[in-house]
Amino acid sequence: MPEQYDNNYVDLLVEEHHLNQGELWEILLKVAAKNKDLDVSNVYFQPEGDIFVAYSSSYELSKKMEIILNKLISDDDYLIHTVKLSSLNNI
Repeated sequence: MPEQYDNNYVDLLVEEHHLNQGELWEILLKVAAKNKDLDVSNVYFQPEGDIFVAYSSSYELSKKMEIILNKLISDDDYLIHTVKLSSLNNI
């Protein structure tokens, strides 16, 4: 997956909520997956500093989550919409 481009909004969220990048992307991915009615209860997330690792035994679920993550990274409107749905919306 390509590295995310510099995004001041993401940096602001990380700073404001005292998170690292991995924790932020885990939160946003879970919120976006829930919004798409995907059950992530069998997905193991492990934030590792500025990245995160997610494991699932479901190939189909992992491909859907990959699409969501790529959209979060590449579509600012979708990113902002997802932030508004999350607990991070207070900034």
